[in-house]
Amino acid sequence: SHTMNFNAIKQSLEVDANCSNLIGDRSKKHVLPVINGKHQDLQCISPETLVDVLDGKYEDQIDEYIIIDSRYPYEFEGGHIRSALNIFTKEKLYEEMFIKRLNFRSTNLHRLPVSASSNCLLEKSHGLSLSSTSINSMDTDENDLYSCPIEESNVVHTNDNKRVIIIFHCEFSSERGPSLLRFLRNQDRTLNEHAYPNLYYPELYLLEGGYKSFYENFKNFCYPQTYKPMLHSEHLNDLKHFRLKAKSWEVSRHSLLLKCSDNRKQVLLNQMAKANGNNN
Repeated sequence: SHTMNFNAIKQSLEVDANCSNLIGDRSKKHVLPVINGKHQDLQCISPETLVDVLDGKYEDQIDEYIIIDSRYPYEFEGGHIRSALNIFTKEKLYEEMFIKRLNFRSTNLHRLPVSASSNCLLEKSHGLSLSSTSINSMDTDENDLYSCPIEESNVVHTNDNKRVIIIFHCEFSSERGPSLLRFLRNQDRTLNEHAYPNLYYPELYLLEGGYKSFYENFKNFCYPQTYKPMLHSEHLNDLKHFRLKAKSWEVSRHSLLLKCSDNRKQVLLNQMAKANGNNN
């Protein structure tokens, strides 16, 4: 009911005021130490902390970490953090995180970790296997993709104390990385609006200083061990092309629909329209 939703939001805000160091679903504290960064509304981590993650210092607490490099492809190919995934458009981020990874097929339940708060399934993938799930292979029930929380009887629990964390960055972590991080959180809130404050991805971080700062201090964790700036003189045409593509959510979301079966398209359209409205 509306009263219950209001009370839940009010209670969550009260928790927020007292415990600002809780992750997005208010279930626990952040596993990584955060620092004061340029974006006060985001949880920022230092390059040193990311190295600790890469070195496995938090493997007893983190089930999976996803590093999202929001730079343009020519920047990424010119040097990136080990195991990072190059996603620079809202369309690709939405597709990877809310379609490919949210695979509710019962045949995969035995290998899917569970969010401690929302009990939403996440495909357990390591390295760069985020694209392994085909949308067309999903069950045809249109409610599968957007129903959350999942019925308790359909969930196979793993260790709830281990997290799935996502770390965003761009060249300086000043615009593109923070923008996609906020976009992901906004879409997540919309898809879970009936179960606030539950989230599919409650623990998001921003790498302070971006790739430039990380590369200058830890180039041995980069591959290749080089750094190509966004404003590189050889890629000015690429810059114009990718910058336009990165801003074309209104257009590109329709190409996303082509990857869905017919009986899903209206559901996805409705969800996207609502999510896009909240993001404006």
